[in-house]
Amino acid sequence: MINYYGLYYKKNDTDELLQMQKADLYFNEALIKQDHDDYSWNTTLAKVVKLPSAFWIVVSSIKHIRFDFLPNYTGYVVSKSFFDLCLKYTPNIQYIPVYIVEKKTQKRTLKEYFFIRFTAIYDYVDLEQSIYKTKFDRITKREEIISYSKLVLKEVPSKNHIFKIQEKFSNWVEPVFVSEMFKHALDTLDLKTVDIVPIENIALFHTQYYN
Repeated sequence: MINYYGLYYKKNDTDELLQMQKADLYFNEALIKQDHDDYSWNTTLAKVVKLPSAFWIVVSSIKHIRFDFLPNYTGYVVSKSFFDLCLKYTPNIQYIPVYIVEKKTQKRTLKEYFFIRFTAIYDYVDLEQSIYKTKFDRITKREEIISYSKLVLKEVPSKNHIFKIQEKFSNWVEPVFVSEMFKHALDTLDLKTVDIVPIENIALFHTQYYN
């Protein structure tokens, strides 16, 4: 039996996530404000979209920027180490370079970063074995999952070592699911800001994480 794990952003003392939320976003190296023609690349799930060539994140200080895995709307900003691992284990991602720049000095982080998004979402949840609560949604006119206390996956094809499941179980971008093989490869890299949660603990962890 193959074990699976969920990856979450690991909160820390400096909390890059809060700094990134306050950051300015640019789509040109000159760091001139401009509108991007189409933001659907960052609001659309599970399909190939047109991405900008790159983007620049301008923060107040790069001194404590050292994350490897950070959720960003429908994708993730990740370090090159994490990015290289993803390329090795899945073809189902799109990506562009990300440059993190200090506002006053315009210095960039030495560490390389990429924005990645998954182009496929899989129906791998075993609805009969999982335990969850639903509520009728008057907008969608159907029962929607509002919480779950047990998450069980169906048999996942052996080639899928990193994947996303349907949105109603994953709260948009988190977690990403990985196989035992991917986890072992991840462990050798000693990456920062990555919480690796066994599948049997995900329901509890997920609930506590967002409360």
